[in-house]
Amino acid sequence: MIIGTCFEGDNNEPLKEWQHDWYNDCLMDMLSIAADTIEEHRDNQRLTNLVKLWDDNNLYDEPFDHRIMQECHDTVAISFRFCERHEIIETEKIYTKIYWREFFRKIVTATMQEEYALRSFVEALVYANTEDGYEAEDMLSSALQTECDKHEPDVIQLELFPE
Repeated sequence: MIIGTCFEGDNNEPLKEWQHDWYNDCLMDMLSIAADTIEEHRDNQRLTNLVKLWDDNNLYDEPFDHRIMQECHDTVAISFRFCERHEIIETEKIYTKIYWREFFRKIVTATMQEEYALRSFVEALVYANTEDGYEAEDMLSSALQTECDKHEPDVIQLELFPE
């Protein structure tokens, strides 16, 4: 994660540091969510070419260059800080940290339900550090931003404490 100021008032340095500290865990969450989505498609015998590409490259078990997903992570992190800055989410320190992880997972899960986004994730890993890979990274970042934009005005309903 690159720590920086991305919009006016983006000055919650402790939150930025915390997001940075959890960067690798978030990337593992992203990989796990993609793997679960691939398994759903495998079980339903859908997107067989994408499932084959996933399997042929052993993506769940092979390490990958974290920089491939850096912009994707940062897109969601910036959106969360925007929501926090404008008090769209609870701003007490502990809740902000809990909400960050939940927000990240919900955005990624919703995004991975879109075939083009899942395909972009897989292709970004398979074609890492190539023109095709960069294009896939950009497409995935765009998909994540689109999902974030849906929730910034009213924020995702986080069910951390269900009734």
